[in-house]
Amino acid sequence: MKRKTKRVTSTKQKEEIPVEPFHIMFPIKLIHKDGKDEKVCYFMCKEHLQSYIKRYKLKKDQVKIENTPPRISGEN
Repeated sequence: MKRKTKRVTSTKQKEEIPVEPFHIMFPIKLIHKDGKDEKVCYFMCKEHLQSYIKRYKLKKDQVKIENTPPRISGEN
């Protein structure tokens, strides 16, 4: 007969990761359709953006490229 063990979960709240510097680390935002879904990608530099576009053979009319806006501490 198997003995049932009691799981103990921590009530300690998870530490929040600061999101304020996100737009500084990833200043480029790319939005494109992937099938039926809208995909949002963030890049550190133009070279990474260009390699992504080349790898997935995206066209200019399929993508929207913009600067990453600063995030507020309560947003997801």
